[in-house]
Amino acid sequence: MLNNVSIIGRLTKEVNLNKTQTGKPVCNFTVACKREFMVESGPETDFINCVAWNNIAQNIQRYCQKGDLVAVKGRIQTRKNINQYGNNYTIFEILCESIQFLSSKKAIDSNNSLEHSVNTNEMNTNIINQKTTFDIDMDDIQF
Repeated sequence: MLNNVSIIGRLTKEVNLNKTQTGKPVCNFTVACKREFMVESGPETDFINCVAWNNIAQNIQRYCQKGDLVAVKGRIQTRKNINQYGNNYTIFEILCESIQFLSSKKAIDSNNSLEHSVNTNEMNTNIINQKTTFDIDMDDIQF
């Protein structure tokens, strides 16, 4: 059987790192993925719950923040739980096997403000050579 999933989207909130009783690092986070098709009210977005363990969890917490664009690869896992009313429900989430940090919203914002504040050609050349260029349509930014 095959259980692989890959998503690209933006983190919906700051990532908090927790530890299990045995000391294993774990973090839960949500990735907002805009759908390609439009509905009458505009584009729809899916909010995908993810969980990461050990070094992956530590790196996400250390290097990512709300609004950052990430690519998550992993597998879908389910957990059964009981709510406060005694009803059973199932949680679907991606168990992260790898994550790529594609862009930081903070870096994009700071690069844009730096370009507008620089006046000399020499300084503009230095900034352009140092910044990372991303092919992102402003309509694709969720936040």
